Amino acid sequence: MLRLLHAGLVAAGCQLGAVVIVTLFVYLFFRDATTTPGDTDTFWTIHSPLLIWAYLIIAAGLAFNDCSAVHLTAARIRGASHLMRLARREDALKMLLVQFAVSAIIFVIFALESPAEPLTEAADYFGYSFAAPIIWGAAMSVGVAAFGASAHATLKAL
Repeated sequence: MLRLLHAGLVAAGCQLGAVVIVTLFVYLFFRDATTTPGDTDTFWTIHSPLLIWAYLIIAAGLAFNDCSAVHLTAARIRGASHLMRLARREDALKMLLVQFAVSAIIFVIFALESPAEPLTEAADYFGYSFAAPIIWGAAMSVGVAAFGASAHATLKAL
């Protein structure tokens, strides 16, 4: 089963790396310009929308990337679909494409919404309430990249 999700897993891993790099970039290059020393809560509150949009744009780029993982996964999906009759094969691939695409779109919507209540409560408990929207946006962007790349591979398989 994981062979059919290879492109999504590769994109998710790349997105995790991108989240770390973008977050460090924003922190290192914008911290002195916007806040007073020691005021990290205000800094992250100001920059969390920027970070979430950056995460989503990078995730979309990874989803639409035409890399070897997408081609390999498309070949594997095509091979798995050859076990069905011809009429059902195309319908099954279309249904899989719709499921992956709708999942990616739902993750985008979730990323733009406020974080889940348990995450907010956990962040408040540990004293990092400013981090909840950033963590939520980062996690949802990983889902966007994974399901988007899987949808792209399924589209190639069609």
